Amino acid sequence: MEDYLECKLGLYLEKYYFILHEKVLTYCTKQNGPKVGQIHLQISKFQIRDLTLHIDTGMDKIILIFKNNQQRDQWYDAMMQTVDSIENEILKVKQLQSQFDELLKQFVKTIEPNPTFQEASEKLDQCGNKILDDISTIAELFTNKSSEFQSCESLNDDYAQTLKSPPIYDIVEAPQININIWGHLKQKIQMSLRDMRIPIYLQSPQTMLQRISEQMIYADLLNTANQYKDQELRACYCLGFYLSQYSKIQLQLPILSHLHETYEIIDSFKYISEQVADDNIAFFSNSQFFELSGAIKLGNYFRDLQLNITIDKKLNILLRRGRDLFQIESKDHYIQIRNLITQKPEVQVFGTINIQNSQVKGQVQFDKGVIQGQVGKYIIKGNCEKITATNSYNEQFVIFKQKEGFKYDKHSQLLPPSDSRFRKDLIAMRQGNFQIAQQYQNEKIIFPNSWFQMSTDYQYKGGYFSLARQYN
Repeated sequence: MEDYLECKLGLYLEKYYFILHEKVLTYCTKQNGPKVGQIHLQISKFQIRDLTLHIDTGMDKIILIFKNNQQRDQWYDAMMQTVDSIENEILKVKQLQSQFDELLKQFVKTIEPNPTFQEASEKLDQCGNKILDDISTIAELFTNKSSEFQSCESLNDDYAQTLKSPPIYDIVEAPQININIWGHLKQKIQMSLRDMRIPIYLQSPQTMLQRISEQMIYADLLNTANQYKDQELRACYCLGFYLSQYSKIQLQLPILSHLHETYEIIDSFKYISEQVADDNIAFFSNSQFFELSGAIKLGNYFRDLQLNITIDKKLNILLRRGRDLFQIESKDHYIQIRNLITQKPEVQVFGTINIQNSQVKGQVQFDKGVIQGQVGKYIIKGNCEKITATNSYNEQFVIFKQKEGFKYDKHSQLLPPSDSRFRKDLIAMRQGNFQIAQQYQNEKIIFPNSWFQMSTDYQYKGGYFSLARQYN
């Protein structure tokens, strides 16, 4: 179905050539002309008002204007038939998923005891779980369609223009300014980092969410862990991934993120993090090899003129092969920043890290950058540049080695306005406009909804990633 229709996009009236094909409504400048945009109907809401039809995906909104009721009803009925057919197909997919899952469990359980088929059993289990995960993702796109982009609905017009790829700027170094840091901080010792309002030129041009996400450059450690059968060695690589966050601690503090601000990475994995509370960040990531989730609570206190940043982090890592779940948690863990007064800061890390699953337990100690501990038969030793695991046969495995530079900036072509890349203060900093950046940073912005459950463990709700987001 296709025809010329008047429509309203934002504040402007336009006339485009609309084409309804399957579940997508495409509009072009003219018949056989270049495409202007498209609306995915399976995640859209519809509302009829007189001679208009309002279509809202949560991120895009278009109002179609018809000549008469007959024309309006023809287009509306055609769209509803498309949506209804999708609902029926999704129901069939869910039924098929349930049947496949049951047959897979029975078949694997039958052939697993036979050593001849052990390798085939593991491969079948891995492939089957991958298929089930993919089916779940596809089914989720429809079942979560009404809430998929609710976090973008209540934003003001200033953010409407940010629903495309964010601008990229070369980073301009902050000017060298002589400042009495102790004079700035001594009146704020009892305050949280958020209340201190540290001057913009003392911060790095990245948000706290972006800083936390830098750990994902070491996601290949989880891919490696997934390949081994040895439970203790798998735990060592998971531990190496956890400790990788301290590989290169920057001396400048990042910009604190707004409430419900988000940051995503799309690579060989999908990653989403969010500022779920003033001092809490939650994150979720998955790939064909692993699924990880967790939360970080940051605090701070001064002692002997030293700034101590406390870190309460919980991380759950599910390795796809064998469906092994490892839980890692920090205890009495903090980063100490010395020599703030002399403006020659030094950073040291202290604390205890515990890891466990149903079969393995381990612990490492972090003391002034030196790492020591044990996971089963493996002795863990190293520092912020390299960590090894050595077993009783003197076999040594490098479970972490520092890489140069975090270069991940891969993301969807379509981003929600809550993404850190759209922050005006961050953009101004990268352009070298630090006074403007300071003005923007003083603005209080709260995004309306969260992608994580507001509980102690901040579990991911699902529904952030969607086919409608047009991945690169």
